[in-house]
Amino acid sequence: MATTIGLQILALTKEADSDRSFERRIHTLAVSGVNVGTKNHSRKLVPKLRHSMHKVLIASIELLLTSVDPATGREPVFATIIDKATVDRETGQMHGVIAMIRGVLVPIFLSTLLAPNASGEGLADLLIACLMKGLPLKLSIELLLRSYSAFAADGQYQSEVEGHASGLAVQQHLCKKLGLSVKCLLSRWDGAHRLELGQDTVREAIAFYKGLAAVVADAQEKHLYGKGFDRVKQDAKVLGVKLAAVGEHRCCACMRIRHCIRTAPVRAPLCVRCACVQVQYAQHVSATRSARYTRISLGTLSSLCATSSNRRSVQLQR
Repeated sequence: MATTIGLQILALTKEADSDRSFERRIHTLAVSGVNVGTKNHSRKLVPKLRHSMHKVLIASIELLLTSVDPATGREPVFATIIDKATVDRETGQMHGVIAMIRGVLVPIFLSTLLAPNASGEGLADLLIACLMKGLPLKLSIELLLRSYSAFAADGQYQSEVEGHASGLAVQQHLCKKLGLSVKCLLSRWDGAHRLELGQDTVREAIAFYKGLAAVVADAQEKHLYGKGFDRVKQDAKVLGVKLAAVGEHRCCACMRIRHCIRTAPVRAPLCVRCACVQVQYAQHVSATRSARYTRISLGTLSSLCATSSNRRSVQLQR
C-alpha cells in the first residue's frame, strides 16, 4: 500500500500535476478495487514526500559523481551543459552534467536557477553555486579539479577563442574562480546549437526560408517580454513597490505593481500590446478601502528612479 501511495505521488510529480489531484487519484484507485489502505491519503503528504524524493535524488547524483570507478581507479569525468531558460517570465539558467557512468555517457539534469546577473562572471557564479553550494550539489573543489573536464553551451557563453568574439567568455571566468587552466577545461558549442547554426546558414542562403523566418520573428516579437519583465523588476525595487499579479494570460506584456497598506481585492484590466506598468495603490481610509491607479511607461519608471522627489510627483488618479 505504501508503494502504491508513493508511486501516485511520483507520477503526479513527473506530470507536473496538482497536489490536489493526488486525492482524486487515490479515490479512483479505491473505487477500482485497489487496496490503498486508510492512511496518507491527504494532499498534505505530497510536498513532504516530494521534498524527500528530491533529497534522495540529489544524494544519488552526488554518489554517482564521487564514487570511484573500479575500471579507472578514479571518479568519473564529467562535462557541464548550460543554457538560458525563462522561469515564470524571468531570465534564468539551466544546468546539467554529462558523466561517464559504467562506460556509458549519461546526461543528468540538475537545476534551473534565476540569473539576476547575466554577465559572464554572473553566469559562472551561478554554475559554481549549482555544483558546489547546494543548488543542488555540494561537490568539493578537489573533485572539480580532478573530474571537471568540459563546458558545453551556445555561442553567447563562448569567447573569441571558440569563434564568438562578442560572447560572455564564461569558461574563462570559471577557470579563474576554480583555479583551473583554460587548457584543462574544454569549452565547445553543444551539438544542438550547432544544428541551429546550420539552420541559420540555410535561412540566409535560401530566400523563401529567410522570408518565412522574418514573418514568424515579426509575429513573435510583441510577445517576447522576458527582458522587459526584468527591467520592470529592477525599477520596482528602486521605487520601493511590490510586484503583484502579471497579466491574465501568457501573452500579456504588462504587469501590475501593488503597493498597499492593506490589500485591496481589486482586479484592474491590463492591456496586451503595450509596455506599461499599472501601479495599484490601496489605502485604508475611514474603515473603507479606496484604490487608485495610474499607468506609467517603462521609460517613465526609469526616470522616476533618479530622485526620491520625482517618486513623490507621481499623480495617482482616483
